[in-house]
Amino acid sequence: FPSAAPSASPTSSVRGFLENVFPESSDAFDVVGSPQYDALQWLEINHTNILLDMPEHRIVQRFALATLFHSLDGTRWVKMKNWLLPTLNECDWIAAQDTTNNYSLNCTEGDIMVELILTNNRMRGKMPGEIFLLSNLRTLRLNDNFLSGTLPPSMGSMTALTELFLHENLLSGVLPFKGKTEQNILPNLETLIMGTNFLSGTVPTEIGLSMPKLKRLILRYNFLHGAIPSEISQMTDLEILELGRNLLSGVIPVTLYDMTNLKRIALENNGLTGTLNTNIGQLQDLENLDISRCQFSGQIPSELGNLPLLESAKLRENHFNGTMPEDVCDAVFPNGTLNLLEADCAGKRPLIDCECCHVCCRVDGKCFRIIGSWAQRPNNQGIRPPGNQPRPPPLASPPRQPPMPPNGPPPPLRHL
Repeated sequence: FPSAAPSASPTSSVRGFLENVFPESSDAFDVVGSPQYDALQWLEINHTNILLDMPEHRIVQRFALATLFHSLDGTRWVKMKNWLLPTLNECDWIAAQDTTNNYSLNCTEGDIMVELILTNNRMRGKMPGEIFLLSNLRTLRLNDNFLSGTLPPSMGSMTALTELFLHENLLSGVLPFKGKTEQNILPNLETLIMGTNFLSGTVPTEIGLSMPKLKRLILRYNFLHGAIPSEISQMTDLEILELGRNLLSGVIPVTLYDMTNLKRIALENNGLTGTLNTNIGQLQDLENLDISRCQFSGQIPSELGNLPLLESAKLRENHFNGTMPEDVCDAVFPNGTLNLLEADCAGKRPLIDCECCHVCCRVDGKCFRIIGSWAQRPNNQGIRPPGNQPRPPPLASPPRQPPMPPNGPPPPLRHL
């Protein structure tokens, strides 16, 4: 890959230079109308004199961005006004006055691109492998678009990347984070958000070694199956783990309870089984726990009440039984920090006897919010207030609404 430092322009043709940098584009250069062909033509026709004084890394940047534009229906983007202007530095294709949280293109003083944000930009199509020629990027956010197909394996070249946001798209295939056991594919990545896509396959066992610095892993609303690999504990800095609304099975690996930096665990709506291990008491930084709508069983461990920062615990719609431990009830606000506690404590024969829960559910899945301190347990109507007051309405849990296909209307946004 080209050096980050400016250097003299190549003396060979632009095509020869690019083929040397990224051989995967070679065949596409001969396909008239392909994104790579169009990007090459744009470079050769509009940069006859400009390229003579342009550093190599800028030629690569312009080619990668031009390929991205032609691959993802660039003429319909929200922010496309200045794109592909040959006389304008590519670092200025998004004007300073147009830079927002959704749109940004930042470079260092040496015109080395380090940030590309094109959120909710009406981008449609398959992400080209050439985007990963931007190997100095630290932030790449292309979420809330209509990106489809699989992720190119060349993404492993983005070793400087710290943030990768690709959620709310139409991406499919397996997670491309498999490599040699001694290899860090994305060694500096701290945030990976790929929720609300059509990803399938398993969570690769190599994921821990591939991204050792990861702090946020969000893969909810996909079609991942299989077990949660025990190797996930190798991401010792992980703070947020969201794998909910997939097709995962098996038990929670014991090694997960060794990840003492975890602040949020969301595994809801899966086929996970087994018990909630007493080792959960080791997660002293845990603030949110959601394991609702799974197949967990056994008794709720009292150690759950010994987590000093826990604010919510969603345990409903499982097969837990017995009595809510006194330590857990003691942690409920105002005595403790627990502001939301949900369990299967409603109905004629509740699975859990709980006097401190905020939400109680019946075995048929209907849930009711308990208001104040008036909680009573009628024979077959869940939880309701005393006297003639109406029973609170059931808590709705809408099913997943997958994104519409590229030719249909945009899907409703679900902010992660």
